[in-house]
Amino acid sequence: MSLEFLPSSLHSSDKSLQLSLVRQEHVAALHDITNTPEIANMVSFLDYPVSRDFIESWVALNKNSSDHIYGIFISEQELTGCIGIHMRENKEVEIGYWFGVDYHGKGLASKALACVLKCLDGHMGHDVFLAYAEAMESNKAS
Repeated sequence: MSLEFLPSSLHSSDKSLQLSLVRQEHVAALHDITNTPEIANMVSFLDYPVSRDFIESWVALNKNSSDHIYGIFISEQELTGCIGIHMRENKEVEIGYWFGVDYHGKGLASKALACVLKCLDGHMGHDVFLAYAEAMESNKAS
């Protein structure tokens, strides 16, 4: 099963967040908010310093049908983080996200997750699916 049914952009129910598929033009901003020890220590597959090449490869995941990486924006230009949706086997969907340090503790993850889950349910609701996320044990907020 693929994620090709997902739109290129989503909005939170209160319209305060826009999720848009990340593109090459977002690499610099995404690198800036990701390349910190705080973020690298919270995301299991990141090592500090985070290379720009890694961010470019992360953005390139949008070229396949089993991964969608959305930038999370609070205005057209203000990228706060990203959320990845990854189709796994047996109708399982893995969701992962991170936000720049300046955006922690503002409820943005809850809004972004609600937006993604609503969209998945709208498209996959007729099929039973399992959505899951993993968090570092030290990341109590997630």
